[in-house]
Amino acid sequence: MSMFGWFKSSSIRTRIFILIVLGMAGVGCVAVSAKISGVQKNRYMNVLKQSQAIEAGILQIMTVEERFISTLDPAALSGLDESRKRLSSALGEIR
Repeated sequence: MSMFGWFKSSSIRTRIFILIVLGMAGVGCVAVSAKISGVQKNRYMNVLKQSQAIEAGILQIMTVEERFISTLDPAALSGLDESRKRLSSALGEIR
């Protein structure tokens, strides 16, 4: 007897129980997929935040260097080391 034939010949009580179990399994599958997609979304958001920090660090270094090139004043390079340290820490976090 096939699986469908067995289900068809079973009692109402058994059918209701099987449908409840299948419904709970479906809810479990939905919960697991929601959890997995939530974890992936959080990971993506963290990488996005870190990449924006890297972008900001690179732009800040570029502006300091551009200011030095246009003025040729060594005092314009005063914040360069701090910007490079922040960029290095941001790059370390994304790895």
